[in-house]
Amino acid sequence: MKVKIKLHRLGFLRDKQTEKSEDRGLPYKRPEFESRPEFSEEEHTKLLGNIIKSVREIREYIRENGKITLGEAEKIANKYDVPLHLPLAELASRCTVDYDEGVILCHD
Repeated sequence: MKVKIKLHRLGFLRDKQTEKSEDRGLPYKRPEFESRPEFSEEEHTKLLGNIIKSVREIREYIRENGKITLGEAEKIANKYDVPLHLPLAELASRCTVDYDEGVILCHD
């Protein structure tokens, strides 16, 4: 299974706000990115590997049980030291998160 992870989902690519917001009368404030941690290439690789592992384990759990609770998904993400939103972002194209029921359902 190939897993593509877009770097903007991880916060590594910066959002660009145009200067045109001033033209519309909106106050323009440049986002502060200095507070974001800098990742070395090794840390980058480790994080991406952990995201892939957590996505695989969550998908395997869903295959076996038909769905997964958000709490269980969070436990898996924490096991790999990954915030839950990163594997959820990757699963988003193929899965549905039902927040009312608190479960993730996959379509494939």
